[in-house]
Order: sequence, then C-alpha cells, then structure tokens
Amino acid sequence: MKKIFIPAILLLTLLALIVGGYLWWGENSEAVTQNETRTRFVIPRGWSATQVGNSLYDNNLIKNPLAFKVFVQLSGKTRDLKPGEFTLSSNMSLVDIVEKLMQGSDELWVTIPEGLRREEVVEEFLVDLEMGDARAVEFREQFLDLSEGKEGFLFPDTYLFPRDVDASIVVRKCRILLMKKLKVPPRKV
Repeated sequence: MKKIFIPAILLLTLLALIVGGYLWWGENSEAVTQNETRTRFVIPRGWSATQVGNSLYDNNLIKNPLAFKVFVQLSGKTRDLKPGEFTLSSNMSLVDIVEKLMQGSDELWVTIPEGLRREEVVEEFLVDLEMGDARAVEFREQFLDLSEGKEGFLFPDTYLFPRDVDASIVVRKCRILLMKKLKVPPRKV
C-alpha cells in the first residue's frame, strides 16, 4: 500500500504544480488594461532583468515582475535586453512587451568619454547610434562642420538620442549641457 501511496502523492503534487504554474502564467502574462495610451519607458545601461521587470511593474505595464524575469530567463533573452527608450502600452501582453524590447529601442544611449577630439566624438555617435554607411557619411560631415572651432566645448557625458537624430541637435545638446555645467548662458550653434 505504501509503495502505491507515495508515488500517487508525488504525481498529484507534480500535476498540481503544473496546473498551478499554467494558471499563474496565464493570469500574469495578460495585458494590464485595455487602455491604448502609449508610455515612454527607459532602460538605463547596466540594468538587470529584475530591475527592468520591477520598473515595468512600477509603470503599470506588466502585472508581475517575477513573471517577466522568469520569461526572459527561460526564453534566453536576458542578455538581449538593451538599454534605451521604448514606447510601450499597458494593453500589451508580457510576451508583446518582451518582443518590443528585443526589437531595439526608439532612442539609444551614447557615452562620450573625456579627452576625445571632435573627430573621435563623432565616431562614438556613429557606432552607438548604429548608423548605416550612407547616413554615417552625411552625419559625420555635418557634425564636423558644426563643431569646427568648438573643440573642448562638447561635454563628455552619457546621452539618450533618437536613432535618426540630426547632427545639429547633437552638437547643440552637447554644448548646452556644458554651458549649464559651467553656468554660462548658451549661444546659438
């Protein structure tokens, strides 16, 4: 009797865990609301899947941060979470949100270290903004023209820019940030 009783208990426990896990996943992977309002969501550099899940939950974009972490871990997408800005909505399911995060961000982080010449600065932008060859040539020329004579006035920092940003906006933002740090009113670029 004991030989049949223990395996039956184990089998029932396993079955209960599978059914419970299935129901838990079904509930926690659904969309939070049917509201289609879009939300700007930023993943800073260096964030883990846990931090991303917690932030998604805090922004009312997912129902459960643990479900997010479990899904990205089991699907092997943890390393594919890239920093940047994304446009998400609370009517997206957890799977839809993860797919959107894997597609790439609307905006990208660009880090400019100290001590670079403007020719090196533009190359950092080209790499970090993932520019194609044709666009890179135009961006490089425009950036170098606009930053001529402004060596040392492009503030080294980490910036968040749209993928299709214009070089004039980049130069202006880098200069304005430097002027704010120095507490000098900015002039036209």
